[in-house]
Amino acid sequence: RLPATWGGGPEIIALANALRRPIHVYEPVSSSDNKTISLVACGLFGSPDFDDKRPVYICAACDRFPELKPNQVRRHGSGGNHFLGLIPNWSKMNSTDVYDE
Repeated sequence: RLPATWGGGPEIIALANALRRPIHVYEPVSSSDNKTISLVACGLFGSPDFDDKRPVYICAACDRFPELKPNQVRRHGSGGNHFLGLIPNWSKMNSTDVYDE
């Protein structure tokens, strides 16, 4: 192992297959005016094989996220070195009855 190396796509595919669930990866992106941060999908793993299951959501970000100002956000691949779990508020999402528990 190399200390500055971390897992990525192959490890996420292996995890999606082991969990038998899709894994959706998001990254923080700064707005053009550097006032807000949004999460944008950058990878959807386990589709279409496991699309009938509730996805696992993770965020690929630098280790200082979410303690960053919008102008400090770096895109995945240029500083994103951590995966963080995202917990959706299912009561505010549409069509939750499509997924199993």
